Amino acid sequence: MARIVGDRKKTVLTPGTIYPALKRLRKQKLIQYKRKGRKKVYFLTDIGNKELQALYSVFSEFFSGLKTKIK
Repeated sequence: MARIVGDRKKTVLTPGTIYPALKRLRKQKLIQYKRKGRKKVYFLTDIGNKELQALYSVFSEFFSGLKTKIK
């Protein structure tokens, strides 16, 4: 995850950046994790999925509106 996000932002994400963000998302009940051996596998909760869909709708609506003004 750190590599993928870091590649998109063209930077290196450190554990000091990632773990506090994951902790905040867990406190907000947007994500959970399950242990697989020594690793933690994070996934969206139902609340997280609903929030993602709501944000996606806002994002899509905003850029759809811009698209009509650019033409």
